Amino acid sequence: MACPFSVGIWNAVFDWLDISMVIPTDIVQLYEQMGFFIRATKIKRWKFLFWHVTCWCLWNVKNEIIIKGGIADAGNTFSKKKMLSWQ
Repeated sequence: MACPFSVGIWNAVFDWLDISMVIPTDIVQLYEQMGFFIRATKIKRWKFLFWHVTCWCLWNVKNEIIIKGGIADAGNTFSKKKMLSWQ
């Protein structure tokens, strides 16, 4: 991934999940690579949740910046991601 903000958010997610991995350059590779780290069937469903919620939060931040002239705030974005993951 070329965006330092997105890489920072993904690194925070992996730290939170206690996963150590190198961020690939492609979002599809990131999704597939997460599957290798989260293998159990029940836990694998969480992989989908974390991946989708993180992508959704990054998408919302992008829209906030472009449409409303907002500011990229990694701490706020990660907090929203954690909150949405547990709802």
